[in-house]
Amino acid sequence: MARGVDDEGLAAPLEPPPGHGRPAFRRPQHQYADMEIATSLRGGHGIALRVRTDYPSGGSVTVRINRSAADRPWTVSLRVPARTAGTAWLVDPDRTHRPVAPGMTEVTRAFRPGDEIRLELPVRPRWVTADPRVDAVRGTVAVQRGPLVYCAAESVDLPDGHDVDEILVDPSAPPEDGPDGTVVTAGHITADDGQRDDAWPYRPLDTAAATAPADRTEIVLVPYHSWANRGPSTMRVWLPSVEPGGDR
Repeated sequence: MARGVDDEGLAAPLEPPPGHGRPAFRRPQHQYADMEIATSLRGGHGIALRVRTDYPSGGSVTVRINRSAADRPWTVSLRVPARTAGTAWLVDPDRTHRPVAPGMTEVTRAFRPGDEIRLELPVRPRWVTADPRVDAVRGTVAVQRGPLVYCAAESVDLPDGHDVDEILVDPSAPPEDGPDGTVVTAGHITADDGQRDDAWPYRPLDTAAATAPADRTEIVLVPYHSWANRGPSTMRVWLPSVEPGGDR
């Protein structure tokens, strides 16, 4: 085996045992970012690839063959994340579209310069929940968009000086893309009952109704990796959810 580019599994040519009737050249693609790859597969077969993508902001990944001997078939393998659950699509060089399952999907042919493969991965925002055995986040949900986890509206995004621990979200309403890379969703801001700063954090159940959700409002979420860029603030990934009737 010879290895190209790096040691991260980005480009690793493999050769199957002789006599198996399969192409002796293989090029897996495990990571998605703009890049140029030029290397030689086993036997001296020189190839060059160009990868262009806006992933993870968008879901399109295009692999263009810039150099390849037309008489030497080889394989490009692309990783399809498990989260796609059968919603990913591959466009072959002949422009045929086909759904691809999570795992590795392959395109094998005698590539010519100019051939393109396009992988379309879903990146629509969606609700996720934790295993119920994780007691700390039971009764909460989070938002994921593609591979990115979002955190609930930094406190600077909330109205009237409210904090993130006052947020309740409604998972019956799907989260939607917002401006500037945000995600927005329907939710509630709990009413301040004047007991938030009490020294004793417990109260009888019949008085807890004072914290019932107020009017519905729009909750803004930002990618977890980008929070705290607008001054001191707080954030929350796992968000308490309201019950179908509007109660927590």
